Amino acid sequence: QATTGIRVCRTDKTLAPRFRIERNGHPALAMADPWQFYGYIDRDIHSTIWPGSIYAPPKVKAQPPAFANPGFYLALLAYAVFNIAIQIFMPYLILYYEVSLGMTDYVFIMAPAIILASVVTALWGKVYDKRGFFFSSTISLAALLCGYVLLFLFKGTALVFLGSLLMMCGYLAGMAVFGARIRDLMPVGDAGKLQGVRITAQVLLPGVIGPAIGARVLANAKTVPNGDGTVSFLPDERIFLAALVPALVLLVLI
Repeated sequence: QATTGIRVCRTDKTLAPRFRIERNGHPALAMADPWQFYGYIDRDIHSTIWPGSIYAPPKVKAQPPAFANPGFYLALLAYAVFNIAIQIFMPYLILYYEVSLGMTDYVFIMAPAIILASVVTALWGKVYDKRGFFFSSTISLAALLCGYVLLFLFKGTALVFLGSLLMMCGYLAGMAVFGARIRDLMPVGDAGKLQGVRITAQVLLPGVIGPAIGARVLANAKTVPNGDGTVSFLPDERIFLAALVPALVLLVLI
């Protein structure tokens, strides 16, 4: 090291060990992999050629296995409950605007709400980084709940727009927060093998349970014919009340 400025790490306790190099800012090592084998030394380690250049490899703390990380699975469970609350009403949202409320120009409500909610979500990631999961998730769920309440109680255009805006802000910001939380808790080296578990919590379970709850709530509602000959439930404000329940439970548990 005194000659070249490069430290090497002995990996074998033999007279002719293999060595690794340590990346320490030396320009010659800019593209080097510090844990790649770069060959053998052709002399024993007691040679005076290598004084002070050999040291023990660093000890790396072992990561716990995926099944031993309960925080990760609790975050997945919370994410599943959050998405169930969304999927209760989401399949019926456009039909609710267009048919139940008679808003043929509902796009002028949805488009601005989605755009503004997207801007809020882009900024909300910084809030998560600075204030943590508890604060950012609580505010996201509070916005979602306020949106549900407004959409349940009011049918006027202005208040429906406000409720839709709060609902979309809570929805998109919550997706970002829970996604970031799962990423932070995912065990190192297990990201690939856990994608199936994540998709199950994020898509499969909410996609089955949420619409089933919505259909149950609207079981006695009127139906409207579709263009393909099928019929759909005519949604009413009860779908937002049903969606509010799991979101409220999640807010209390967090």
